[in-house]
Parts: sequence; C-alpha cells; structure tokens
Amino acid sequence: MTSIPFYKQLTATLVLLCFGFLATAASMTVEGLKAEMKKSYQACKSIQFNYAQSVRSTMSNEIRSSSGTFYFKSPNLLKIEQKSPEQQWIVCNGNKVTVYTPRFKQATRYSWEAWAEGNFFLLCLTGSKESLEKLEKGYQWTIENKEAPESFECLEVHLEPAHDKIENGSLRLWVHRADFFLRKIEWCGENGLSFTTDLKDLIVNPELKKSLFNFKEEPTVEIFNIK
Repeated sequence: MTSIPFYKQLTATLVLLCFGFLATAASMTVEGLKAEMKKSYQACKSIQFNYAQSVRSTMSNEIRSSSGTFYFKSPNLLKIEQKSPEQQWIVCNGNKVTVYTPRFKQATRYSWEAWAEGNFFLLCLTGSKESLEKLEKGYQWTIENKEAPESFECLEVHLEPAHDKIENGSLRLWVHRADFFLRKIEWCGENGLSFTTDLKDLIVNPELKKSLFNFKEEPTVEIFNIK
C-alpha cells in the first residue's frame, strides 16, 4: 500500500476540519441560533467583561466614547464601572439601581423594573432571561454573514422590531460561533442615534461576591429617588 506523506495527511485533515466548521456555520438557522444562545446563557450564572462603547448621531460628526468593566450575576445583580471619560457607577443590589457620578457627588436611584425598561440596550449585554425573551419575541432575526470571512469568529445578526414597534429601534448582534455569547452589539434608533458596544476579555461564571453589588452610601452624596 502506498503511504501518503505526513504533511499531505495533515493538510487534508485541516481542510476537512475547516470544511466541517464552515458547513455547520452555513447551515445555522435563526431558530437554531436562538436555541444555542439560550442554552449558553441559561448555563451562565454570572458574567464579567471589559467594554468599549461609542455613541454616534446623524446630527453630528462627534463620537462619544466610554469604557469600563461590566459585572452581572443572575437574576438581577449588576455593576457597571465606567472608567473613562470619567468615573461613573451603575449598581443594582437586586432591588434598586443606583447611578452615581463621583465628580458631582450625586446619585440617582431607580427600581430595577423602571431602570430595565428604560435601558433595554444595556440589559441585552447580560443575556438575562427577560432580555432574551424580548429579543426573541419582539424582533425579526436575519443572519447576514453565514460565510463571510471577515467576520469568521462571529455570526452577524440583524434584528428589526416586529409588530411595527419602531420606538424600539433596530439591533445588530455579533454572536461568537463557538460559545454563542455576544461579542458586540449595536442599537440604531429612528432618531439617528446609535450605540455600539464591544465586549472584551469575557469571563463566564466568575466568582462574584454579593458585596460587589452594594452601593456604599456616604453622607456627602446626595441621592435622588425616581419613582
């Protein structure tokens, strides 16, 4: 029997592996993607990542950028530490959400329900049950780049509001093909405003102490309660 040189065997193996991966990605359906995302996030009890966010408007050439670290522990413990352009914290202890800007020595406090309703874009980053359900039921999904080489690691998914809910705006998600966690999200409103957030250094199920999600009140901080 004629033997095949090792390098040719290796090349053939790599080709088969790559072909298999591309075939799997190309055959991914919207329903299949939703199921994989749900499975990944259901197994995720906590998540941590660094983020870089940019805000753009069609009314201006200005781009506002911010960055920091995001922590979330199911079902609704949340902390967002914005580090630039200036310090700001968003902290939820499971009941109340406190938004604090150290420079002003002022904090605004909301109920979790009220804050989540007005900040759906940020809630999507958590992969929480309520955010996934809203994405699944409230939007029409289209996978746009099943075979695009420039976005090989992620599936790019375009979401348009269903039932003419124009006020929700449209979304674009970049979902990693290996673990089905978000790596990037973009929201575009009808008012010309858009938010783009890149997720970096993602850690799934880190050990996060409950004390991380407590806002320590100080006598010098003025707190405004919003009903």
